[in-house]
Amino acid sequence: MNINTTINLDDLLNSNEETSSEETIEILKESIAETVKSIEENTPLPDFDAIVTEWSYRCDKGYPDMKSKSDMIKLQEILDEMGIKSPFKQITELTPKEIAAKKAKTAPKKIIKKLTTVDDSKGYGPGIPINDKDNSTVKAFKTKLSKIEWENKAKTNKKILEIFYTLGEKEQKNCVKLFQTSTLDEYIETTWSTWKPFFDVNPSGMGRGEAMSVMAIAGAKSGGTKQKDLILIPSEGIWEVKEKPDSIRLAKSGAVGKFVYANEIRKFYELLTDIKLNDQGNDNKLKTNIKALIGDKEESTKIFNILVNNFRGDEYSKTKNKDGDDEPADDSINEGNFFERISNGGELPSGVIELHYQGFQALKKKIDIVKQNKDLLANAKLILRTPEFDVDPEFYINPKDAEKIKKASGQKSTKVDITIAAPANEANVKFVYAMLAIMRHIFVITPDAIPKDFKTVLDNYFKSDGVKIEGILWFLGGKSKSKEIAQPHRGTRKDWVIFGISQSQAKVKRRETASRSASSWMQTQLKLTK
Repeated sequence: MNINTTINLDDLLNSNEETSSEETIEILKESIAETVKSIEENTPLPDFDAIVTEWSYRCDKGYPDMKSKSDMIKLQEILDEMGIKSPFKQITELTPKEIAAKKAKTAPKKIIKKLTTVDDSKGYGPGIPINDKDNSTVKAFKTKLSKIEWENKAKTNKKILEIFYTLGEKEQKNCVKLFQTSTLDEYIETTWSTWKPFFDVNPSGMGRGEAMSVMAIAGAKSGGTKQKDLILIPSEGIWEVKEKPDSIRLAKSGAVGKFVYANEIRKFYELLTDIKLNDQGNDNKLKTNIKALIGDKEESTKIFNILVNNFRGDEYSKTKNKDGDDEPADDSINEGNFFERISNGGELPSGVIELHYQGFQALKKKIDIVKQNKDLLANAKLILRTPEFDVDPEFYINPKDAEKIKKASGQKSTKVDITIAAPANEANVKFVYAMLAIMRHIFVITPDAIPKDFKTVLDNYFKSDGVKIEGILWFLGGKSKSKEIAQPHRGTRKDWVIFGISQSQAKVKRRETASRSASSWMQTQLKLTK
């Protein structure tokens, strides 16, 4: 039984009625079902979902449109593949636009040949691809670059090439001509300008300015982080490359643990904790105890003021950021948290060091006054034994007064005038020993040991691990508009000083800058490094 149920596609395409994708699918289902039914009553219906899914996949829009000849042809192809008679008349004609779109979609993709890269034995090296279109200048530069050993070769070489490609022909030829040909003097004076486009090359393990220096200086090698930032030819020695010369960190070579000052300050603050200097509520008692030990009210007040102003930090505002080089971590130290922060020893900016240096100098002048009170040293005691006391009280007295008592003993009605100091109870014994240790501290006896210690740490840095560092090759860095940030400068050991400890590392600045410092400890360090 054959019943003609073929739908006229032209009528459908020319219809002015809008047809949604859902309506399109319903029309398709009804048409195919009717066609199958008309062919053979017992023929099972096809899998409409499979047909629609495949049709949607092949349509450009991602869903079928019955007004699109292209979409209807795709449906026709699917039905033919499945062996289902199409309910539509065969379509063979496409518009020029449809034909062009179909060709573009079915055109074979152009295969791009991957360039030989660094890891190929026949390539230049990591990060330096082979390109048949390279001219002789580029090839020459790649050859020279491939001979440099960087800590991170692939990333470093890739960045260098990216910059090199942006240069003009004349600049590129100049790079090839001057590649590793300059002496250190020539580089600093003139040839650096050829290499300044490469100033910002700084992959991990390398600072800004290092790559351009290595490419410029004859025989230069990069030491990366394992050694030093720049290793030059034997005639020039080993140089560190640093940016921002007035805020250089010495990393491991200048770790806080290498400072005698930092270690001793922790111990000194333990003694200050023993006398409860950190507790402002204890101030009156502290004054009384110091007076009891010293005997002289005026001098005991002076010692008390030195302790609270210079070591508790009550006058830190007078020295804080005196030279204008404190960092955020330094700036967070104030009179309220001074004692706690300095006790830890990780942050010791110049203003703190200045306060300590002045404090130790002031305490040094009081050593003789404390020594006059011999009970601090000899622990002479007066013990009162009488039935009136359950426990015999003990008091510190001057040894001379003890001698008076001894001579007067056994004599009838002899009066002896003596001075009674602090009671010799457990608390005062601890206080006496703490004060004695404070006045005997190395920095009280020799305040200049502080700037000498800073000098020693920097001396050791320039000969760390048994390797002599000739000096520091430095760049201004930053975003200076008035000065050339990529121009190299150099300074030997005598040109640098340590100006503080921040984030547990020594910070270094130029002697030229430090000479303007208003801090006395810095001026002493400068004299020591002439």
